[in-house]
Amino acid sequence: MTRPFIKRFIRPKESKTNADRIVGFRAVVLEEIDNLHGTGSIEVDGKIWTARSVMDNDILPAGSEVLVERIEGVKAMVRKYKL
Repeated sequence: MTRPFIKRFIRPKESKTNADRIVGFRAVVLEEIDNLHGTGSIEVDGKIWTARSVMDNDILPAGSEVLVERIEGVKAMVRKYKL
């Protein structure tokens, strides 16, 4: 009887996953991002992620800055960072 009552009030706090934490971060392209060839990686917050451009025809060269828009599976979807 008390268990359902207590269970309603005690809920684990939601914590963001590692993937959720990088959305909105700026990142540096390590390997050229080219959706047609299926290549690309970025470094963000000290970790390396496989990346793809949100724009299919964009090629983002190594060394450029990008913004992480979202995560799809295990890939970071990025767009060119503009000041």
